Parts: sequence; structure tokens; C-alpha cells
Amino acid sequence: MKVLQLARVVMVPSMLIAGSLFALSAMAAPTRGWGTIAMEGAIVETACAIDVGSQDQTVDMGVVPLGQIVRDGRGNTRPFTIQLVDCQLSAPTPAAPEWR
Repeated sequence: MKVLQLARVVMVPSMLIAGSLFALSAMAAPTRGWGTIAMEGAIVETACAIDVGSQDQTVDMGVVPLGQIVRDGRGNTRPFTIQLVDCQLSAPTPAAPEWR
């Protein structure tokens, strides 16, 4: 019985200390570091096919400081191309210009 009471006396303060340390670490300022943004999508029900050389591209957007996005509302632009093949387009109305 004495061993059980001793364990309870030691365990409760230890739990309180551990809980306090955990609470302090939760209130600490977040670490600023690198982040990752993954963008993906699909073109569906298209009138064209995507050339094999244009499939599965990776566009390196570089490193953009958060301050620049907040200040300018956007990051840097990076040009890229998607080569379309076998396109079969038609104008929505006969009076509309031809698609090219």
C-alpha cells in the first residue's frame, strides 16, 4: 500500500510539470522556414490531346518571400507551355470567328 501511495505522490507532480512544459511549447512562436505548395490539375473533356512531351511537367516557381506575396498579392511568374495536338475545334456559332 505504501508503494502505491508513493508512486501516486511522484506521478501527479511529474504529470503537472510535463503538462506545463507542453503548454508552454504550444504557445511558442511558430518556426519560420521553408514551405511547399503543390499544384496539380487535369484537363478533361477537351477538344485536343496533350502532346506526350508536355505531360507530367514540373514548373519550378522558385523561392518567394511571404512579404512579397503580402505586399504585391502575387509571386513571380514562370512561363511554361503545353503542346496540344489533334485539336478539333469548331466555332460556337456560324458567325463567330474560326478557332485556330
